[in-house]
Amino acid sequence: MTAPTGPGRPPRWPILVAVGTLVSGVAANLASNLLSELADSVLGPASIALALSGAVGWVVFEVRRRRADRQVGVEPTDVVAAPATGAPTLPYPAGFTGREAHVAAVVDLLAREHAVAVLGRRGVGTSACAVQAANLCRDDFPDGHYYLDLRRGGRPRSARQVLAALARILGTTPPSSGRPDALAEAADALRRHLDGRKILLVLDNVDRPAQVRPLLPPTARTCRLLIAGGPALTGLDGVVAHWIAEPGPAEAVELFAAAGQAAPAARARRADPRADPAVASIVDLCGRQPRTVRALGYRTAQHGWRHSDVLDALRRAVETPPHQRITVSPAARLVTERDTAYRALSPEARRLYRLMSLSPAPVDRPTIAALAARRPERVARLLDELAAAAFVAGAPGDRYEIRPLLARYARLHLRDAEPVRQRVAAQARLTRHLAKRAERHAANLAALGSPPDREWSLPLDDDPYGWFDLHQELLLAVVRVPAGAAETLPRRVRRWWFRLAVALCGWLAHADRLDEWERVCRTVLATPTADDRPEIAGWAHNELGVLRRRRHDPQGAAAALTLAVAERGRRGTAQARMNLGLALLDLGQLDDAVEHLELSRRHRSAADRAGHA
Repeated sequence: MTAPTGPGRPPRWPILVAVGTLVSGVAANLASNLLSELADSVLGPASIALALSGAVGWVVFEVRRRRADRQVGVEPTDVVAAPATGAPTLPYPAGFTGREAHVAAVVDLLAREHAVAVLGRRGVGTSACAVQAANLCRDDFPDGHYYLDLRRGGRPRSARQVLAALARILGTTPPSSGRPDALAEAADALRRHLDGRKILLVLDNVDRPAQVRPLLPPTARTCRLLIAGGPALTGLDGVVAHWIAEPGPAEAVELFAAAGQAAPAARARRADPRADPAVASIVDLCGRQPRTVRALGYRTAQHGWRHSDVLDALRRAVETPPHQRITVSPAARLVTERDTAYRALSPEARRLYRLMSLSPAPVDRPTIAALAARRPERVARLLDELAAAAFVAGAPGDRYEIRPLLARYARLHLRDAEPVRQRVAAQARLTRHLAKRAERHAANLAALGSPPDREWSLPLDDDPYGWFDLHQELLLAVVRVPAGAAETLPRRVRRWWFRLAVALCGWLAHADRLDEWERVCRTVLATPTADDRPEIAGWAHNELGVLRRRRHDPQGAAAALTLAVAERGRRGTAQARMNLGLALLDLGQLDDAVEHLELSRRHRSAADRAGHA
C-alpha cells in the first residue's frame, strides 16, 4: 500500500505520462528516420527478395500438399494396413483376395528355409502375399512374429535405421553409428538374441540389398526371416527368392469386385462385376495392378458408374491418336494416380516410359534416343532403370518394348501427363527418324538388286533387307497411327509420315510383298489426312494402280490410275499419266494410251525418272 497524498499536493502521474509521451515520440521519430534510411539502402531489396522467396515456398508447399492428398485417398487400396507407431508386431491382412498358390508356396518355403524373399515389381502385391503367408504361420513361431516396414512414410530406411528399429523391438543394443563395424556388432547382438528362439521376422518394402545385408546370411537356427521387395534384391546371400507377377484375369476381377463390395452403395442394386465381361477388359487396361484395380473397383461402386461407361472412357484415352485432344475422365485420372510403381521412377524414366508408348512395336536404341531427344548414353541408363523395375523388356535386335500388359496403361500416363504439344513433338521426332532411315535404306535397294541370299548378311546399317525385315512391324504401326482419327495429322508430323509411307511402299514393291503393299496404301487412303490433302490420296491411288497392273489386272489398274490423275498435282499427274498410259496399252486402248503418255512426257522433267511401272 502507498501513503495518502496531502490535500494540497497535485498527483504526479499526469506529469509522468506527459514526459513519457514526449520521450517516446522523440525516440519513435529517430527510429523511423533510421529505419527509413536503412530501408532505402538495404531493406528495400531484401524485403522484396524475402517476399518473393516466401511466395515461392508457399506455392511449392501447396503443390506438394495437394499431390499428397491425391495420392492418399479414402479407398481401401492397401491390402496391408501399416502398423501404428510403437506397435511393431505382425499386422493381420484386411480383405486379402487370391494368390492362394503363391501364399502356399511361401508358407512351404518358410518351413524349410531360414530366409525367404517374396520378389516382384513394385505395387504387384509382394507385401500382401508376404504378410498373408506370415499370418498363416503364426502358430509355428510361438516366441513372436514381428513386422517392420522399411519404407514407412515413403522414405526408405538405411541399414543403421533398420538395425536400430529391430533393436528397439527385440530389446538388443542398437548400432552406435553407421560404420560397418558398428552395424556388424549390432547385427551380431540380434543374432545372439534370436538364436534358439522360434521367431518370425517380416521385413516389408525392402528397396535395396544394403538395407538388409547386415542381417545376411541368416545364422539363427530356428528364427525365420521373410522379406518382401523388388527385383533389386535378386541374388541375396542365403535367401531363397519366390517371384510373383501381376494377378491373373480372374484374380484381378475378384479384386475389383471385392473392393466394390466394401464401398458404400450408390445404387440399391448394382451389377455383379464377376458376371460383366467389361470388367475383365477394365482390369487389363489397368495392367492388372492390384492397387489400381482395387481403387477403381471401390470408386466405381461408390459413384455407381456403369462398367461399360468406365471401359469406354479408358479405351477412348488409350486409342485416340496422340495428336487429338480429349477430356480425361475421372476414372482414367484415378488409374494413373494409383500407379505406385510408376511414381517410384525418376522423372526422366517416367518421361521415357510415357514416350515409348507412342511406339506400338519394339524400337532400337537410336530410335528411342530420337524419340526422347536425349543422348544415347543417357537413354541407356534410363532403359536400365525401366528394365530393373519391369516396365520394359528386351526384344531381338537390341530393341526394347513396353511390356504388353503395361502398354495401354502407359498410354493412359501419356494422355494424362504430356500436353498435346509435347505429344505431337515426340511423334514428329519418331516419324522423322524412321522416315530418314527408311529413305536411306530404300535408296540402296536398287544397288543390291533382288533380295539377297539370307545365308550371308551385311551389318544392319548396310543391309536394307535386314533393316526393313527387323523394323517392319514398327514402320507399319507408325503409318497406321492416323487411321480412324477424327482430325488430320499436324503439319510437322504429316510431312514425315507421308515420306515414311512412300519409302515403306518402295521396299514392299521391291520385295514383291504385294498384300502388305496394298494394306499400306489403303491405310493411307482411310486417314483424314488423305481427305484433306489430294496429293496424298493421288499418290496412294497411283500405287494401287501400279500394284494391280503387276497383278495382271489392267482394268483395276486403269480405274485406280484415273483417280490418281484427277487428284495429283502437275508432277504427280505426269507420273500417274505414265502409269495410266501403260495400263491402257495393256487393255489395247492405243489412242488413249498414246495421249496420256504424250501428256506425261510434256509434264515430266528430263531428270525425273520416278514412278515408272
